[in-house]
Order: sequence, then structure tokens, then C-alpha cells
Amino acid sequence: MPLASGFDKDGEFSWGYTIEASSLDPHRGTSGFDQNWLFPVYDRLVYAAPDGILKPMLATSWEAAEDGGSVTLKLREGVTFHDGTPMDAAAVKTSLDRARDDESVVKSDLATIQDVTVADDHTVRLALSGGAGAILGALADRAGMIISPAAIKKGGLDTHPVGAGPYTMVDHKQGDRVDYGRYGRYWDPSVQRVAKMTFRVMSDDQTRLNALQAGELSMALIRQNQVEPAQRMGLNVLAGESPTFYAFTVNNARKPFGDRKVRLALNLAIDRKAIGEGLLDGFCTPQIQPWPSTSWAYDEKLGAGLDKWPHDPARAKKLLAEAGYPKGFTFTALTSQTTGIAAVAEAVQAQFAKVGVTMKIKLVDASQKTRMFDVEKSADAALISYSPTPDPQGVLDRQLLPGAAGNPGRKASDEVVRLAGEAGDALDPDDRAPVFHKIMAELIDYVPHSVPICMQQRTEAFRDGVSGLAVNPAGSRDFRGVAVTKGG
Repeated sequence: MPLASGFDKDGEFSWGYTIEASSLDPHRGTSGFDQNWLFPVYDRLVYAAPDGILKPMLATSWEAAEDGGSVTLKLREGVTFHDGTPMDAAAVKTSLDRARDDESVVKSDLATIQDVTVADDHTVRLALSGGAGAILGALADRAGMIISPAAIKKGGLDTHPVGAGPYTMVDHKQGDRVDYGRYGRYWDPSVQRVAKMTFRVMSDDQTRLNALQAGELSMALIRQNQVEPAQRMGLNVLAGESPTFYAFTVNNARKPFGDRKVRLALNLAIDRKAIGEGLLDGFCTPQIQPWPSTSWAYDEKLGAGLDKWPHDPARAKKLLAEAGYPKGFTFTALTSQTTGIAAVAEAVQAQFAKVGVTMKIKLVDASQKTRMFDVEKSADAALISYSPTPDPQGVLDRQLLPGAAGNPGRKASDEVVRLAGEAGDALDPDDRAPVFHKIMAELIDYVPHSVPICMQQRTEAFRDGVSGLAVNPAGSRDFRGVAVTKGG
């Protein structure tokens, strides 16, 4: 949505979303959707533009060593954090070191960084064990958000974020809203097209749509089945393919999920087309690749891959019998209380029942899911909405590799682990893409613990007068440069 002329520089943009941030600390929050609430406050070292191209942000340039053993970043001069602290190489080192500590939830994104060295006031050098190509994408997401070192020392970042972004946090009412105000010393005022931004927590889909229609919001997330009702209300709709996907995930260290035949049977029991094209009205593309068709990692020859894991209940029953479960089995899956994912979980539950498998659903919030499934490893399975990083390597690092937070069983194909290292080394996507295609072929053969159901299209409704919008390449909501006209 291009920028409209005559926008109101003193205007306010308000947005309604399903869940609040688990924390306003980029390194401690447990939800993959915290980025939405963090982007106004925190600039990253690298910017992932709407077209997916990595561009300068706090780092103005970068250069990888010929052997791939390091990346040197030149930093933007004259930048200050919201508390007045200078944004320099020492601040970047402090932030990146914290992002890699034992308490960090993003440490896997930076696992290849061995050391961060201050070369001069505005130059940092990252010593790498490999993965020079993947690290730049990681620095365009939460792991690359630079926090004021003074604020780190002071503490309280979970509710009082201090970054170098275009907006400061003005107020935070937990469970209700976060208010942001324009930062007067921001280095690029051209993207500060509104004076205020307010992000509202509204878990109920109809409540958000009603608030938008009533003028209480400028924009809101809507579900796929709300697109036509929103348009009938005279609202505008922004829709586009995103890399966010619904996934079924198991702990493959728990019985019976360690058995490949069981995992394959459950895959064959899932009717991806019925969910993506039926339940979600065609706004969720049924596929088994964990990358959207717009990504360079996507294997065009494989396509959706539904011929590899087709909906085949008869074969699913046969595989279950061969695995020693002729009458099926019972397990419990965690899922979010939000309307969209809960509906997907209920659909999967009904499809499993047709092959004799009983899946009980336990509704939890994002922090409970992380604690029970990822940390305590006390849950059998989860139905999730996965929000990735700008680089496709993030799916491997966060979800599929043995050290991934989303892999409680810590099991993965040895070949996938080897290929993941190879895929992260090259800088050029043209060199990395064939390796990702090999990874996908190996995942199909191995049947991993976490598998996509469908790739979501982002659907947002907005009022007349809102402009400067784009779909973020990581699927999150970065309203950098959004504008409103008076009354918009």
C-alpha cells in the first residue's frame, strides 16, 4: 500500500492484534510474535525490507572475510538510544553478548558467533564458526535488536524497553495496550509519519473487527473468513503470502512419536487442503515446505509437496498397525486460545479421529506452551502458528535442529544437521538455495517432529486514510513508515 499524499504528521495509528508480547525484552520474550510489539522501539543492525532484501539500518555496511570466519560491520554514527546513551560499537557488543547468554531465547539464532570484538567506536567484528550468510538474516530480527547498555544495567526491560528505534514506549497496560510516541532524535525522521502509535490486545476476532468498523482502530488483524465481511463494511484489506505457517509438532523423545511410522501416519491423516482451502477459505496455502513460494529457499520442483505426504487415511491406519497401534492411541496437544489456531487444532483433531487416534486439546497461552513443551518437555505435542526469521535458516535453528527451542526431543536427521551448516555458510542465496532443496528432500524422508500444515496469508483490514503499508518478509508486523490522514 503506497504512501498517500497529505498524511497527518500529528496523527495516531492504532492496531488491534490477538496476543500481547510475552515480554518487551527482545532477548527474554518467549513468543515468536513479540517482534510486532518490539519493532517501533528497537532498530536492528540489518533491515529486512518488504521485498526481502537485507539493507543497512544501525549497521551501514558489512563485509565477510574470504574464509567466512568473520563478518565486520560498520555502524551508523550519531545515533542515540531513547535514554540518551550513544549507540556505538561497545553498545552493540553488550547487546549481542547478552543475546547469546544462557538466558537468551534468541541465542540459537546467533550460535555461530564465537566472539564480538570492538574494532573502533563504530566498527564491530563478529568471529564466526560458520554461517556467515545466515547471520545477517538473524541480525535483521530480534537477535539484531540493539538495547541501550544503560538500560540493560538498570533492568526492567520486560516492561520498559529502551532501544534506538523511531518510537519510544510511552505507556504499557498489560493485557490491554502499548502506547508509543515519536522519538525526537531518531536518525531517519522520514519514516516517523505519525506522532503516536497504539497497539491493542484483542483476542476475540469479532471484537477487533467491530472496533475497526467503529473507528476505534486504524487497522487490525482479521481471520481469513472475515475478509468478505470486512469488505462489506467498507474496510480495506491487505492480503499477501507470509512465511508464517500452522504446524503440528510432537516431542519425538516421548512414545509413540519417536517412531517414524507413527509420525508419517499422522502426516497422512492430516487433510491439508481441507484446512487451507476449506476451513481457512483459501487464505492458507496447503504445503509441506516450511518456506513460502516467495522465498529463494522454496523448491519449485517439489512445489506444495502434497504428493509426498498426501491425505491417505487408509495408509495411515496401516502404518499405525505396523508400529503396534492397530487401535490407535491417545495424546494431548497444546494450542493457543486464539480463535484461528484453535479452529485448526479442532480440524486436525477430527482428522486424527478418523484413523483411530484421539488427540485431546489443551488451550494455553504462549508462555505456558513454551514452558510446558519447549522448556519442561512435559507435553506430547502442540499445534502452533510459527513466525520465522527473515532468513529461512531460522526455521532450522528455531524449530528443526537438535538445539532448537522448538525441538524438545532434541532429535533430528544427521544429514539435515550437516546440510544446515553448509546452507548457512554461503552469502549468495543462489548458492544456498540448492542446499535448502536437499534439506527439504531429507526432511521428507526423515519425517521430522514438526511439520507445516499450511502457509498463512497475512490478512489485515484497515480504514480509509491509512497508507505506507507492506507485508514484512518475516511475516511479522513492522509498521515502519505507516501514515494516516486526518480522520484515518
